[in-house]
Amino acid sequence: MKKTLIAMMFAVLYSPCFAVLTVDTCETGTLTNTKGGHWFTYTDGISSVTLTANSAPGYNASAYCRKVDSIILNPDVYTSFTGLMTTLNPSYISEDLSAYYGVRFFAKGKADVVVSIPLDGTHNAACNYDDYRKALAVDSEEWQLFEIPFNRLSQGGWGCTAAWDAATVQGVQFAFGGNIGTTAVLYLDNIEFYKEDEAINTPNAVFLSLKPKINQIGYLPSQKKFFSVVTQTASTGADFQVKKVLDDSSVLSGAISGGVISDPAAGEGVVSGDFSGLNTPGEYYVEINNQRSYNFSIADDAYDTLFKDALRGFYSIRCGTEMNDPVIGLTHPACHTADAGYNDKSGTGDFIGGWHNAGDFGKWTHEHAFSVAYMLWLYELKTRSMQGLNINIPESGGSESDILNQARWGLEFLFKMQNPDGSVYNKVDTEPGFVFGTAPDKDPLTRTAKPQDLAHNQYSTIPAATFCAVMAQSYRVFSSIDPAFAARCSASAKAAWQWLDMHPKTGETDPYYTDANYADELMWARAEMYRLTGDSTFAAAFQNGLSAMSIERAAWYNPVIFGCMSMYFNPSAPQEIKDIIKN
Repeated sequence: MKKTLIAMMFAVLYSPCFAVLTVDTCETGTLTNTKGGHWFTYTDGISSVTLTANSAPGYNASAYCRKVDSIILNPDVYTSFTGLMTTLNPSYISEDLSAYYGVRFFAKGKADVVVSIPLDGTHNAACNYDDYRKALAVDSEEWQLFEIPFNRLSQGGWGCTAAWDAATVQGVQFAFGGNIGTTAVLYLDNIEFYKEDEAINTPNAVFLSLKPKINQIGYLPSQKKFFSVVTQTASTGADFQVKKVLDDSSVLSGAISGGVISDPAAGEGVVSGDFSGLNTPGEYYVEINNQRSYNFSIADDAYDTLFKDALRGFYSIRCGTEMNDPVIGLTHPACHTADAGYNDKSGTGDFIGGWHNAGDFGKWTHEHAFSVAYMLWLYELKTRSMQGLNINIPESGGSESDILNQARWGLEFLFKMQNPDGSVYNKVDTEPGFVFGTAPDKDPLTRTAKPQDLAHNQYSTIPAATFCAVMAQSYRVFSSIDPAFAARCSASAKAAWQWLDMHPKTGETDPYYTDANYADELMWARAEMYRLTGDSTFAAAFQNGLSAMSIERAAWYNPVIFGCMSMYFNPSAPQEIKDIIKN
């Protein structure tokens, strides 16, 4: 009942007497739209798309909406597509929409969809159907309003270059693509064109949430507490209430006191409310102008799970292992168990393990080293807090902290990336083709270990240096916990440095992580090798390099701060170097 009431309130806000051009209320239940135009679907000849004209119910409990089911079956991502289009009239001829500012509709489901406006000058074979378009991500079980100004549309760039001409609009089109196996489910309702003074969103917005926005993690009792809300819901001076979830009773009232803040990234204007006066633990929500926020908590332990959740996230992206996680519900068979060939020689090697860097399932040496170093530093600096840490992963319950168990997983993969001569592969991936949106165990593409990128078989300084540094640090951390494992780390670090010392220094040409500057990675390696070996030449080289660079916060392309931390916390390091770092 409460959800229906909120939806009805939104409908009241949404539907003043505008002079919109309604294309389809979707209430015909047929393939004919409200204007008398037609719906039709199309595919690449292999993939599948199904349009259900009378899916029920529609937005705001209306009788019908349109439902689209798409699945990409074409193995060539560059030529795969499905789609559907509705025309503005039964004659399939264009109409003059120069008086209108954009197109909007309600949608729900889960789909990456491209919305386009076919024009006479673009929607033809000569222009390769390169229409003006906007990509959207729909991922909601509730109806959302999407509003797209015409000035946010652009051509795809594969056909002709044609000027935008709102006098020759043919209809509205929704298209889907992706790798083989990509699915989409999209529900559509109330498709219309609107004028500029009828815009509900700000000009640059695509989706607008009218709900007050709060910190969904929660608030500490003593901290300041704010919420924000778009100006379409409330303005300065508007009254708000904070209510208990338990019984909807009001516990604090207030008013918006600040001015409008423009958020160019979201294309929204927002105002903010302050409810810092509420410090009683409990579960609450904010309500303003009949719009209710998501529930939130006020508690002393509001943020206690964040660190464990972040660390545990590395378990969910493990590669080469079966996943059956009762905590987040992620399940899939073991993936990439045939990793992989080589880019620079024949044969295959064991590169199973590690972490998926992203949805392309690639695995990079420097990203692994960077992540492991974070874990090891947390253990070194917060040893008492980290000892006994249990985050409910398969290794939990033993004598070793789970932050070190996670670090071991990354290190075991890194061992496999080193060649006998000490050089280190940059990555294992399927460049240049990827299978975004596919479960990892269903990845059909061949992976290779690459010295840099697909076109360069020269080994780079950057992965060798980051590998060297993290292996040296791992020796220090594990030496009293697992001496045999620590000895492997030490030997690997020394082999990597020997290779680095004997080969020309090179940056990284990987197209996804290009980094021409190897100086910061070498600095990290020198600091850790000094701590591993005690050789003062490493300290001298580090000090010389430090004078030529600034210390920045850690980033994959600049991990020099890890080297500075190693020097600063090294009891044997010269005080002069520590003073430079501190200053």
